[in-house]
Amino acid sequence: MAKTRFIQSSFVSGEVSPLLKGRIDINQYYQAVETADNVVIVPQGGLRRRPGTEFIADCVKGLTKMSPTYTMPNGGTASVLNDDDDTTTTSTTTAIGTNDPYVVAKMDLSSDQAIKFIDIRQISLSSGTSTEFKAQYSTDDVTYTDAEDVALIGTNPQNFRLLVDQTARYWRLARVGSTDLGSATVTIAGLSLYQESAILSTPRLVDMSVEDDRHYLIEFTRDNIAIFRSQLVGLNIQTTRVADIKPTYTGLSSSDIEGIRVAPIENVILIFGNFEPMRLVNLGTDDDWFLDNIPFTNIPQYDFDDALSPTPVNEVQIMSLGHSQGPNWRKGDRFEIDIEGVTSKSITYAGDTGADEQSSTVFNIQKNLQEMPVFGETGVLVERIGDDEYRITISGESTKDFELFSAYVTEGDADHEISFEKVPPAGSPRKEDVWSSTRGYPKSACFYEGRLVLGGTRSKPQSIFMSKTGAFFDFDIDDGDDDEAIFATISARKLNDIVDVYPGRNLQIFTSGAEFAVTSKPVTPSSINIQPQTSHGARNIEVQDVDGSTMFVDRHGKSLLGFLYSFNEDAYTTDDRSVLASHLIKQPVDMALLAGTASDDANWLFIVNEDGTGTVLNTLRSQDINGFTRWTTGGDIKSVCVVDDQLFMTVERNVNSVNRLFIERWDFDYRMDCSIKSVQVAGVIDGLDHFEGETVKAITREGYGDFNENYTLSSYTVSGGEITLDPSEVYSLTTYEVGLNFVPTIKPMPLNTNIGSGQNQMRLKKIVRMNLRVNESYGIEIDGLAVPIRAFGASGDTSPLTGNSIVPISGIIDDVYDINGWGRDIVPTITCPDPTPMHIQMIEYEIEGN
Repeated sequence: MAKTRFIQSSFVSGEVSPLLKGRIDINQYYQAVETADNVVIVPQGGLRRRPGTEFIADCVKGLTKMSPTYTMPNGGTASVLNDDDDTTTTSTTTAIGTNDPYVVAKMDLSSDQAIKFIDIRQISLSSGTSTEFKAQYSTDDVTYTDAEDVALIGTNPQNFRLLVDQTARYWRLARVGSTDLGSATVTIAGLSLYQESAILSTPRLVDMSVEDDRHYLIEFTRDNIAIFRSQLVGLNIQTTRVADIKPTYTGLSSSDIEGIRVAPIENVILIFGNFEPMRLVNLGTDDDWFLDNIPFTNIPQYDFDDALSPTPVNEVQIMSLGHSQGPNWRKGDRFEIDIEGVTSKSITYAGDTGADEQSSTVFNIQKNLQEMPVFGETGVLVERIGDDEYRITISGESTKDFELFSAYVTEGDADHEISFEKVPPAGSPRKEDVWSSTRGYPKSACFYEGRLVLGGTRSKPQSIFMSKTGAFFDFDIDDGDDDEAIFATISARKLNDIVDVYPGRNLQIFTSGAEFAVTSKPVTPSSINIQPQTSHGARNIEVQDVDGSTMFVDRHGKSLLGFLYSFNEDAYTTDDRSVLASHLIKQPVDMALLAGTASDDANWLFIVNEDGTGTVLNTLRSQDINGFTRWTTGGDIKSVCVVDDQLFMTVERNVNSVNRLFIERWDFDYRMDCSIKSVQVAGVIDGLDHFEGETVKAITREGYGDFNENYTLSSYTVSGGEITLDPSEVYSLTTYEVGLNFVPTIKPMPLNTNIGSGQNQMRLKKIVRMNLRVNESYGIEIDGLAVPIRAFGASGDTSPLTGNSIVPISGIIDDVYDINGWGRDIVPTITCPDPTPMHIQMIEYEIEGN
């Protein structure tokens, strides 16, 4: 039998579509694998076990407001505290002085209840400041325990949401301390208790960086905004919950939450979606935040002219032509009318004697007024109501509450007089704010050329709005000066609802039907030019910039496309990045980029599919790396976000028959999912409340990375938020990782080599020998059989009790595959069933053919 050798040393094409099994004519075939599950591409070479994930927190479910009985022992109107109105306040009447405790308000739930949050609204002191206020709970109304401290309270009203997570019947807000606050009293608008409900909705994760060393993960849920700080402490990344905030939106659906978009700048993040846009401001510390609705000014007006439009009220003003002395007005006299700083063309007085003269004068006034830019195309009516007296009625699309008109003579006697009088009621327009609760709010946003750019609303889905230069909340478009706001609508044959706006080389606009770019520079009201570029259409998820190319998912959810400027075309072009792995793009719902450099790992684009799986694109254009791998876990991935250089995701997992949502952070120093690291105390590992009732896996993790002594231990069932290790698996000074195991799987493409008369991809063949080059790996199996690559002690004893741990090795593993017979698609399946390191750098086959 003829034999040949085949070496696969590159895996940069990752997993490719099953349809490519016949494409032995392209180089990617020999750089790809048929299956790359739970592995990632290493730009320097090979495939390795994907990162595990660290458990960060439970996602907040829906919240239910409780209705306790309120009392205010030190005076005040208790009913105000639960009226959901921040504008109505009540004040205590007893001076705080040195009273300890000084109870502001008490709440009785009638029975023990699990409380998640306490909201304190618009609280302030009449004088002084204090850090001694606390939320407390009790089961007997006698002994109270601190649930959470309230931050510094002063004379300016503040809002606080306190995460308490306690079960009790009695709750109170009290000053506990001895500082003499003198005659100060407390003013407060609301004090509410919230219980977590069973409503589970997908959260939206976004990032916010305030300084080089202050990076925040923000989690939006239906009834809460949670803020986490991610920072390096020693050699570990710590992610800490620092604040919770009551949002200004209410009643949002899961799809509304998933559709939230943000535009961060300095210490402010602007938040957009199916609600009134919000502004979240960091005031300098981790727990000091301020949230309100964006204070827009001069919102553009638009006449929708439909059943939802306001009913217009006519504006009526009387114009009188007079003279104090000298001759009356004569034919040919001319005048101009000034309306709120805008001047009409010159109007000719045609006389007031006889019907023809009167009609001509009325026509001249009406025609010139209607042409003024302060009015619409129609709606101006002029009527003669007396000698040289005219009633001007503004209606329909032109009406509003105008300032009193004025006028002056341009040709005629100097003593001619023109006066105006407003006739009540004042006019009101049919035009309305282009975004509002009635018309919908902006869907996406970014900053570009010193302007805030808003993309599309429910009622104007093809329009963009750009603020005044340097005044992000001012959208004044009246004068059309170069620095004034812009209101422009895309004109195209296809339906082009705006999906996202992105500030690249040009302002890029992604719509449901095509891709556009604003090609004018700089962008001004008179120069704005929205040019069509390509016609794929984008899915409604946020685009990402990867290596200078803007990546987006096509409207069908089946392709990942790159939007890149081409100097040859002098326009933007798109290329299909996923054409060789289209089966891994499954109606994506979110994606985020973890950027790398040429000397480090390549760019990781994490794509969340509708079916709960993840797809990871590893790309670096300069090195011709563009490969996809799968990410599967024991649950459904819902969303993803990158904060600084850390990737976070939310995962829905079924824990003890209950669906729960977790925030998790990917990290190569973790080998399992949703896991924690902890030092055992007397054989007990706690901190596992999120896995109550579930079976988890444990391993030892001494040191950092894969260069340490590790032992794979048994599986345990969590009870009371902890596990108790078997005495044989208890080691001193050893860090343990506990979590959910996953299995990396690699299956190469069907082998194609030259044997005898030529290629044998479809011929019968047999692998008679196979060698692997690995890096820092152990625990590898091929077709379910263990590869003997573990390092043994002197006596061959692998028991940790003798001090001989399992040590990862690097090098070539010889003769690891000869178990299968003849076949056409005979290829090995490489797995790593235990949470041990795996990095396959090269595979060598010796093949025998017929």
